[in-house]
Amino acid sequence: MRERKTQQPKPPRPRAKKTGQRPSPLQSPQRIGEPGRHQFTSDLLAKAGQELSTSLDYQATLKNVTNLIVPALANDCFIFLKQEDGDPELVASAHTDAERGKLIRDIMTRLSPREHPHVPIFAVLYTGVPVLTDHPEVALLREPGPDEEMLRLALRLGIRSRIIVPLKARGEIIGVMTWLSVDSERLYTNDDLKTAEEIALRAAYAIDNARLHEAQKLANQRLNDLLNGLQASVWEGRGDPITEVSFVNQPAEGLFGYPAERLKDPNFSRKMILAEDYPRLMGQYGEGIGNRRDFEVEYRARRADGRIIWIRDMVRVTQAEDGRTMVRAVTTDITAHKQAAERLRILAEAGKTLDTSLDYETTLANVTGLIVPALADDCIIFLGSNDGKLEMVTSAHSDPARADIAREFFRHYPLIEKPDQPLHLVHRTGQSVLMQDAMVAVDAGLALSREQYESSIGTQVNAGLAVPLRSRGQILGVMVWVCVESGRQYGQDDLKLAEEIANRAALAVDNARLFKAAQDGVAARDRFLAMLGHELRNPLNSISIVAKMLERETLSDERLTKLRALIGRETRQISTLVDDLLDVSRVLAGKMSLALQSIDLTALVRESAQSFEDMARQRELKLAVTVPETAITIVGDPVRMHQVIANLVTNAIKFTAPAGRVEVALRSDADAAVLSIRDTGIGIAPEMLDRIFEPFAQAALMPPHGLGLGLSVVKQVTELHGGKVTASSEGVGKGAEFLVRLPLGTMH
Repeated sequence: MRERKTQQPKPPRPRAKKTGQRPSPLQSPQRIGEPGRHQFTSDLLAKAGQELSTSLDYQATLKNVTNLIVPALANDCFIFLKQEDGDPELVASAHTDAERGKLIRDIMTRLSPREHPHVPIFAVLYTGVPVLTDHPEVALLREPGPDEEMLRLALRLGIRSRIIVPLKARGEIIGVMTWLSVDSERLYTNDDLKTAEEIALRAAYAIDNARLHEAQKLANQRLNDLLNGLQASVWEGRGDPITEVSFVNQPAEGLFGYPAERLKDPNFSRKMILAEDYPRLMGQYGEGIGNRRDFEVEYRARRADGRIIWIRDMVRVTQAEDGRTMVRAVTTDITAHKQAAERLRILAEAGKTLDTSLDYETTLANVTGLIVPALADDCIIFLGSNDGKLEMVTSAHSDPARADIAREFFRHYPLIEKPDQPLHLVHRTGQSVLMQDAMVAVDAGLALSREQYESSIGTQVNAGLAVPLRSRGQILGVMVWVCVESGRQYGQDDLKLAEEIANRAALAVDNARLFKAAQDGVAARDRFLAMLGHELRNPLNSISIVAKMLERETLSDERLTKLRALIGRETRQISTLVDDLLDVSRVLAGKMSLALQSIDLTALVRESAQSFEDMARQRELKLAVTVPETAITIVGDPVRMHQVIANLVTNAIKFTAPAGRVEVALRSDADAAVLSIRDTGIGIAPEMLDRIFEPFAQAALMPPHGLGLGLSVVKQVTELHGGKVTASSEGVGKGAEFLVRLPLGTMH
């Protein structure tokens, strides 16, 4: 293993860890409470992302990142990069104890992947599998024939916990990052591992982008060398200002797309050069020629085919034989270089924008604002809704006059249900779509979509692409770029950039949704606990009052009978509540079992529903039960199926106002039994339909309608029987219907 130093340090004498440590830019999570841990991690990731996006000198930025990690999250942090021969090389490190850091680096320089393949750093470097280990010396002892020297060193260093994560870019492992903790109070968790993996991912992207940038610089330098050998556009002019172009070489025709003779017209440059760049360019030429010095200028020009390119003129100013000023220039196309630099800038800006907020709609709007007009004339982002359909959430457009028309088109475009439509194709398959040239024949789906959009906005589309928003293996939506008036043509590099931005945007959306789900889960838990206390307190209060009455009073037999009935009723209520809690617990733990047998579902529904007639009568409701004359048989647990029917009928009665109606109906449908419970009650809000079967969901209603355990039990029991339960409602105040489908069958 190599290190970026000219001399190898001598092994230092180990000594006690210094008490004085460098001040940390972040407060250690060991010193903050759990509510602040998420903010701490977000701050650390934001600072790391900022460090990694500020410079293309990745060695300096990696050093800054290790200084962020130490001592906030580790006592030692190392970053190694894989060299061409496959060996790792240390490029950055930070330590709370300088002497321990020297000792560890000395140890690593004496190890090699070929002689020590089982050393964890080498294993992670070649497998890409992250490692989290507490007490590494214990892990060494468990190995067959442990290396005694390594064991002595591990004991000497006193490492308590260790994280090693790979640095991956574009599917390749380019290095590893190691965190070491010698603090007995700091043992790493899976959350720390995830944080390390996220920092490693960002570091890998920064390294890869910097290397790509260096490669691009080298390629440009080589290109310039070739162009100086007359493989570029070369022209010669005379006068101050230039009134005569005496020479234009043949390659200029390929650069601008115009005949060389036409390019000799001194006034033709006004046609090619963009109007917004022309005054500045003429000023720079005038200043350079006036000062009689060599100079370089960069500007944008429009080719004969309408495509806009970036041009660099390297100009030499001399004096001709006739005494006039002579200008000789080498003109090169630097469009690729400019686009690469712009891609890096936008990628960095997008990363910072997506890290600033957990309101993903706002951050996505900011991202589209970065893309337009730098990379596209229109940028639209769609996200999948709960019903699986795409909905436009934000868009940006270079022309305000076209914005409203384009937004209206894309608002309705996803509603066109066609399998070959680009949006649905990308959303369904996760494969990106690239339209490189509007004049080239493409498949029918793309051609139709392009024609529809061109017809809507009244102008021609030059190029377009659509990429998936993918996170954790799921496709969350689609991002679309369209070029109209800019003349840009998209290639594979643009597609890769769009995919990278889309991946980061998807990660931001996913994180925001997970954060909101976590918040909702905590809120639901709190509401549930409050409701549980309320539901338990009422029957317990009644029992307590009766107990006191029995202690203090002499009661008649009639009075005692009523009190015994009251105690029995309240006890049954508590028992039912506890049973529901236990059922939910069993289902979540996967421990609910069924006593299967053949069941006459017709008789079970009739008997179960009729047992609620008194309850319906007391609430002044009409309870209608419709079952077929013949038996409908299923295989199931009669006790659990009675529980399903009872929970659904109880809910219907509880949520229906007096004078309302509850209908219970059973029928057979092909190979399934269908149980329907319909009511004219309070209905279900659209946003609750997807959550109504979740545990504690009803506790979230205002006002609360119980603990919300019954429907969760219904769903789990139904699915254990191989069936499915669904809920439907036209809205609040319009009643609801629950359908239970169960497979027909008999027990053999």
